[in-house]
Amino acid sequence: MSKTKSVEQFAHKYIMIVDDEKDILDLFKDYLQINALKVQTYPNPISALSEIQINHSAYSLIISDIRMPDMCGFDFIERVRRIDKDIRIIFMTAFEIEKDRVKKAGNELLTKPIALENLLKTVNKVLASDQ
Repeated sequence: MSKTKSVEQFAHKYIMIVDDEKDILDLFKDYLQINALKVQTYPNPISALSEIQINHSAYSLIISDIRMPDMCGFDFIERVRRIDKDIRIIFMTAFEIEKDRVKKAGNELLTKPIALENLLKTVNKVLASDQ
């Protein structure tokens, strides 16, 4: 294995997934990791925000549900932006929402149920736009 390939392998950062549904966290994490992406999951925005406060530079992308207990996804991302404005955002929801608000606050919107292939395609698109 060449030295360049080894550097590229470790060059990308983590993807954070925040959702109060454990099944979604597990499914998305497994699928993205199978596709060579590094993933950390959080079952609530409070614990995810604590992680961002400590390790924001470790993350390039956050995938966040919009409707969660304790704090909605919009409020969570607004707080993330105060810490690190460069982290890319993908919102996900099963509910009809204001698309203008999503466009203003994040990069993409995925509507649940989310096909795994569409998840990976959107993640790759957002990460590619980071370069």
